[in-house]
Amino acid sequence: MCGVIGVHDWSPHIGAVCEHFGRTYTDVDGHQHIHGANLGVSARVSEGVRLSAAGVGRGLALVDVLMRSGAYIEWSAAQRVLTSARLGVWIFARRRASERRYWR
Repeated sequence: MCGVIGVHDWSPHIGAVCEHFGRTYTDVDGHQHIHGANLGVSARVSEGVRLSAAGVGRGLALVDVLMRSGAYIEWSAAQRVLTSARLGVWIFARRRASERRYWR
């Protein structure tokens, strides 16, 4: 299950970043966002997953492996966590999302 996020502190960013997020973030079922802060994977499925990525990007790598294995991914807006707007994470996520390989 890949859930959605809310950001509780935008202070590392200029106001335009928060406004852009509000205009462009798809907060509905089927969203296809990948947030390491809001992933749910059963123990049975995750046992066989081996990741080489460390730190930032582990959530993206996990979902990539699961999708390539044919696992069903539930893209739910019902599951929400609050997270930070750390600058490095957002730059990394934007770069990876632009590769488009994580989208159906």
